[in-house]
Amino acid sequence: MKKSILMITPENKEINRFRKRQINNFIQITMPYLAAFIDESKYEITLIDEYNQKIPFEKDFDLVVITVNTANAPHCYNISKKFRNKGSKVAFGGPHATLLPYEAQEHCDVLIIGEAEENWPVFLEEFYNGNYKREYKCLNTPSLEGIPIPRRDLIKRRWQVVD
Repeated sequence: MKKSILMITPENKEINRFRKRQINNFIQITMPYLAAFIDESKYEITLIDEYNQKIPFEKDFDLVVITVNTANAPHCYNISKKFRNKGSKVAFGGPHATLLPYEAQEHCDVLIIGEAEENWPVFLEEFYNGNYKREYKCLNTPSLEGIPIPRRDLIKRRWQVVD
């Protein structure tokens, strides 16, 4: 049976207003890249870029994954709280979760610390089987040999702004 996974590139309102004024506003590739590691026979993937999409709080997901940057941390904590209150498990990764894990761990169920290339696939398999750990840590620089191509096909409505 497939589990549902929601992958969020968060963006609070202040950052969103600033980014919309930029000319060189590139797609953040973290979540499409991590989505490429996911076995779709086990997971149904929903990818949300809050730059131009609303987070589907009305839907239920087994797992919600959020990349946390320091400027967005309070916003990410609020997102997490809403989904955890509904019964979803929430995993944090990204620079803020890596640099301040003791703060971030108060707001999620799983931390992915450091680079995710090695630990992310392990976590996904363990989560699917119901025996995941609280923390996955990468202390070395992973090899980029054989890494998958980012799932750009999961990026929706990138050039169409949604209010």
